[in-house]
Amino acid sequence: MTSEEILVIPPGHELDKLIADEVMGWVDVWLVGKDFSYPKYSTDIKLAWEVVEKLRKKGRIIVMNDTGAQYRARFMEVHEYIEKWAINPNDGLTVWCESAPEAICKAALLAMM
Repeated sequence: MTSEEILVIPPGHELDKLIADEVMGWVDVWLVGKDFSYPKYSTDIKLAWEVVEKLRKKGRIIVMNDTGAQYRARFMEVHEYIEKWAINPNDGLTVWCESAPEAICKAALLAMM
């Protein structure tokens, strides 16, 4: 999946499934053909924060802010943050979304690429 494809996925089931599989490490082989409800990572801030903690354990930190109209998020390695603390908002890894959970999830998927 490309970064462009990730960025256009709306919050909901498909994005939640990607987070469960690609970030949280779920194995869904036993779920094939079943109607399964994934945790709502892309719409629930408490669950989205579990994504932040998962990546934190992998040595990534989230850099995030609220612009008043949107949320901006990017995951970085700690040394990268120290060296490049000013983030270029058009770098291809920074995500702009209407909700914080959506921004966290999309930034996490980009970080895992």
